[in-house]
Amino acid sequence: MDTGAIPGDTSLGRLLVAVALVVVLAGCAGGSYSYAAEPASIDGDVLSDAGYEHAEPEANEIDEQFEIGGEGVEIELRSWVAGYERSAGDGLLLVVSTPDATVAGQSVNPLARLSGSELITRALEASGEGDGEVRDVEEVAVEERTILGQETTVRSYEGVLETDEGDVPIAFHLATLEHDEDVIVLLGVHPQQFDERETQLGLMEAVEH
Repeated sequence: MDTGAIPGDTSLGRLLVAVALVVVLAGCAGGSYSYAAEPASIDGDVLSDAGYEHAEPEANEIDEQFEIGGEGVEIELRSWVAGYERSAGDGLLLVVSTPDATVAGQSVNPLARLSGSELITRALEASGEGDGEVRDVEEVAVEERTILGQETTVRSYEGVLETDEGDVPIAFHLATLEHDEDVIVLLGVHPQQFDERETQLGLMEAVEH
């Protein structure tokens, strides 16, 4: 089994975007609400120096209707996701920006309320993917890094990626922060046999928004 590759790289991006676009609207009044995030990204030269490939952020839009208290509520959200893959194929860093949306003074963005391990679990549950499922996720380290000028907690996890070829021990590095009315989510993923932690945390510090 080749544990150097990460099956379903692009699906990991869809996982995180799916979580970013889940809207909880308890107690909100009816009406139409529209929110758009500003894209977050990493400079191409910084990526190249770290051995990662440049990618432009891609917009993800959702237009959902809900019935709350007998009234219709329409939410339009535009989020952005950029997936940076290590040239050798054994690492992936996702950069997601999504609106820190509020309705009637209440946040409707679940990213503002979930902790690190809960966010990963929620993302995996939301995927519905048959392969590339991750289990046994445990927090193994916590570190403070300066991201977008803010002291930000980066939590590292270890888990097992289930594939058709067998189980692959996998590592995650996750950070979330609020910046200029958006929620920024950074997720690094790599097989445990490759030590990409320092590289991926360094790339997180280079994020621009």
